[in-house]
Amino acid sequence: MSEPPARPSNPRVEVERRGTAWLITPHGEHDISTQALLRGQLDRIREAGGPVVVDLSCAKYIDSTVISALVVAWHEREGDFVLVAPTNYQGTRLVELIGIGSVIPVYPTRGAAIAALAE
Repeated sequence: MSEPPARPSNPRVEVERRGTAWLITPHGEHDISTQALLRGQLDRIREAGGPVVVDLSCAKYIDSTVISALVVAWHEREGDFVLVAPTNYQGTRLVELIGIGSVIPVYPTRGAAIAALAE
């Protein structure tokens, strides 16, 4: 009998307002078992309105289900949605490999992402 998959460590999603933009910061490891947590926050913010910045720099791990939730949220927001993935972020390689930057704009800092949305 196989063991069930371990739940990712300390997954949480921090949400705050930065001017007119919403800043969403996933912390810890996020996969299929936690993507609903992120999706719930994205849905709540969609109802509130305003541009969205998702800062991936505090996420230790994200999988394809999380990437899928981000792409769906980007489409729902009609492009009023950007990602932060600093060059030293371990997930930047995943972001590059799957080509998400060709769909969702990716910035190296929160400041650059928020400024881009303000333009």
